[in-house]
Amino acid sequence: MVTKEDLQSKYDKLSTEELLRIIDDKHSYTDLAVSVAISELARRNVMEEEIINYKAKQMDELQQYVRANVVDYLKVWQKVLYYVFFLPILNFPFKRNLAEDGYVLKLKQATYYSWTGFLGLLLAGVLTIGTGNITALLIWSVVFIIAYIYDEQFNRQKLINKLKRIFTQELKDED
Repeated sequence: MVTKEDLQSKYDKLSTEELLRIIDDKHSYTDLAVSVAISELARRNVMEEEIINYKAKQMDELQQYVRANVVDYLKVWQKVLYYVFFLPILNFPFKRNLAEDGYVLKLKQATYYSWTGFLGLLLAGVLTIGTGNITALLIWSVVFIIAYIYDEQFNRQKLINKLKRIFTQELKDED
């Protein structure tokens, strides 16, 4: 079992920001851990300005999270490219960049359009056996339009509703 002295020794080595994170996320820690973090901050005489800077940094991180998960979505031409170049060998480097940059929504959309591009081409090929290539291209284009409308109307709205639930729950937890 962790003692108060163990926590004091450990928290003495933490940065002020790390201690503020503990207090900010108090529901993930024991009462003893939060109490020791508060005591350590009091011992350090943390200034109000440091707390304000910490909160500003938290707001910036939240804005970046929202931007990467809701606001920044693929442009139409990017959706078309992922739809047409659905093979992983062609689009893997681009998807990897999206993942490394933290663009969760863009990565999900890229994967969605890659899969619908593959399935749309497969469907077009099956439906146009023995007919011309123009018909297959037309069907593949129609599948893109349907996938695009579905993405805009349902996928995006589902994600926004999920984020609303998360933020609503976090606000309830803070009260």
